[in-house]
Amino acid sequence: MIIIYPQNRLQKPDYSRLKRRVFPYKHRLCSSSIQSTSLPDDRFNLFPNQTELFLLSRCNSTLLGGSNSELQKYKVNCSGKTEAGPILSMFDGDPLLGSASEVCEKELVVPVDSQRGENEGIERMIERGFVLNWTASNRSICESSGGKCGFNSSTYHFRCFCPDRPHGWDCQPDPPDAGKNMLGLKLGLALGSAIVVLVVIAVCCLIRKLKSDYSIFFRKKKTKESRSIDAFLKNHGPMP
Repeated sequence: MIIIYPQNRLQKPDYSRLKRRVFPYKHRLCSSSIQSTSLPDDRFNLFPNQTELFLLSRCNSTLLGGSNSELQKYKVNCSGKTEAGPILSMFDGDPLLGSASEVCEKELVVPVDSQRGENEGIERMIERGFVLNWTASNRSICESSGGKCGFNSSTYHFRCFCPDRPHGWDCQPDPPDAGKNMLGLKLGLALGSAIVVLVVIAVCCLIRKLKSDYSIFFRKKKTKESRSIDAFLKNHGPMP
């Protein structure tokens, strides 16, 4: 798989290897083992001049005659009788594609470079592969950090390939003082929590002291008043 900069183009010249299990030679192309593959629509779209080639198999030989005789020109040249029956190859947008779908049971769609394959056979067109546009919003970020955009075929995710190892976004290492900053943050939080606890304790102590002072003052005042009354009664006698 090749990524072409800076157009965000993904060229897949090894499509023949990917598809070799399905289309290595003509006898496999004419077998019943053909199957379709797909790519995520949210990440890829076909580059201009790329189109979809339809391979229709298990076609009814009887229905290919008569009013559908025009479909004969789309038949793939298979030697002898095939497991998949007559096979037709048609490009997307062909006006007879609908008629072909009615007389054939199985359908396979393969992206191909239609412009370069005008004078080539179907197999060669398939083997050469196709070109995709891919969406990678972090491509410039990856490149500016010294990396190259790549693709993880097992997860369908793009990766930034850096001198040390692949990264998900860019090649920038973690700041050297990141650990110190984290330690400072933890120490700051611990110190702040301790200060809050001390303030709460101080407020509680102050409230208790104020309550105690008020109680002492009240008792002294009450005792003084009681003594004044006793002295008055002693000097003037009881009230008449």
